[in-house]
Amino acid sequence: MPRLLCSAVFLALLSFSIPSAFAEDNFTMQNWEQIEAKAKRGRPRASGLHDGYLAGVRDTLRFYSKVGKTFPICWPKDHEIDIGLVSDTVDAVRKGHPDIAKPQDNFAYIVVLSLYDAYPCR
Repeated sequence: MPRLLCSAVFLALLSFSIPSAFAEDNFTMQNWEQIEAKAKRGRPRASGLHDGYLAGVRDTLRFYSKVGKTFPICWPKDHEIDIGLVSDTVDAVRKGHPDIAKPQDNFAYIVVLSLYDAYPCR
């Protein structure tokens, strides 16, 4: 099932340019902040959505970065990138660069920029 899901996501990414795919998604920073607040209050559904969304974006990009050159993200070989690390990375970019993390911005785009900022290919 995960392999089928990754394949479907990859095909969808190939069907659109990355910016237009992000423009189609209405999941904004404002939506993310609402989910994050509920997750921090211990709401299981929000916690699952929070972790699942981050894991989905991370896993798709990990797969995509192996076959594409759109986002040259180089995953570290010395440690696993878990959900906590992704969340901390995204939070650091949101706090450190409020100019690129506006409430109406697409959240998946912010995750991509955050991971690219943290793990660029050199």
